[in-house]
Amino acid sequence: MIEITVQKMPNQSFDIELDGHRYGIEIRTFNGMTLMSVKIDDKYVKRSVRCCANQRVIPYGYLTKGGNLTWICLDENYPHYSKFGDTQFLYYMTDDELEQLEV
Repeated sequence: MIEITVQKMPNQSFDIELDGHRYGIEIRTFNGMTLMSVKIDDKYVKRSVRCCANQRVIPYGYLTKGGNLTWICLDENYPHYSKFGDTQFLYYMTDDELEQLEV
């Protein structure tokens, strides 16, 4: 499990290497909702998906490269930039790590 540092700001984008793949992450705030777009190796796999607490960002395994992004929200609220790094964190987890959480 790898914690991905996100800033306490409503709109941001960055690239990060995870398990040998380049992830492009875009986080946007719209009408109080946090939306996220994800590219893996320069190919969009999700665009403007609403972020939810404790759920996979990329809902279909065939779109991933052996892992997924997950918002862990200790307060069980929807992710919101004002709480990033306090009670809400973005993690990358391998498929094995995700399976262990679901048991």
